[in-house]
Amino acid sequence: MSVIKIATAILRLPTRLYQNIQSGILENFEDDYAIKRFPNCLESRDNYLNSAQTAQTIVMALPRELEVEVAIEIAWILRVSIYYS
Repeated sequence: MSVIKIATAILRLPTRLYQNIQSGILENFEDDYAIKRFPNCLESRDNYLNSAQTAQTIVMALPRELEVEVAIEIAWILRVSIYYS
């Protein structure tokens, strides 16, 4: 099995996580949190919802034995699988 195929298989988990984020799990949490935090002030609730942001950081370590070109390709596969799938 090639390194690229192994990397693609490993990258499925972050892709699923990002798809869950896109499907609205965190968006629903933000809405529920805003309602509970600002139950009586609609203006503050709207300000919070308009400024709330969702972020994700992925830290990935690759073996030093990989050639630089292979490591770069794996990083690009990760980027494409998360942000363009």
